[in-house]
Amino acid sequence: MNHFFPTNPSSPLLPTETILLHGLGVSGAVWAGFARRFLARPVIAPDLRGHGASDPAPLPHQYTPTDYAADVLALLDASGMGEPGTVIGHSLGSLI
Repeated sequence: MNHFFPTNPSSPLLPTETILLHGLGVSGAVWAGFARRFLARPVIAPDLRGHGASDPAPLPHQYTPTDYAADVLALLDASGMGEPGTVIGHSLGSLI
């Protein structure tokens, strides 16, 4: 499940395409306020495996940063976004 946030054109701090990766136990929705306030272009803030609206994980510790990274690459391929200009991660998201 992906979250796309509108942007604030009066505050173009990050002028390139951006993907935002959340931390453990939360979802992509945690980035909503940041994205609306500070980013100049639309962003993708996905729910990582076992988080938010993604499929529930029976044992979250079964997933590795490598698994999450593969998911993010597949998402970028499917979205047609290509390589993002900026990747921002918090907690778990910073390991990906």
